[in-house]
Amino acid sequence: MHGAVNGGDPRFGRRGPPCPAPAPPADITDDGTGLLCVTLLLRLRARIADTAAGTVVHVIATDPAAPLDLPAWCHMTASLTQRPVTVRWLRS
Repeated sequence: MHGAVNGGDPRFGRRGPPCPAPAPPADITDDGTGLLCVTLLLRLRARIADTAAGTVVHVIATDPAAPLDLPAWCHMTASLTQRPVTVRWLRS
């Protein structure tokens, strides 16, 4: 990477890539530690069934499939419920 400061990425200079905005406070937290995604999603579906649009849900998942399954499920759910869904943070 020619032109990088201290061996970093030249697109970002000395500071590195920009940090994402902090996550908003969660209205609901669902700890799915140790659960397979299918079990977590069934439980999550029941927990958010009667929530208002704009509800922030913090999901904790340890299943390696979570980074793929959760966003797909959110987009599928949004089309079924007519509510916008935004996936901002996924960490496994």
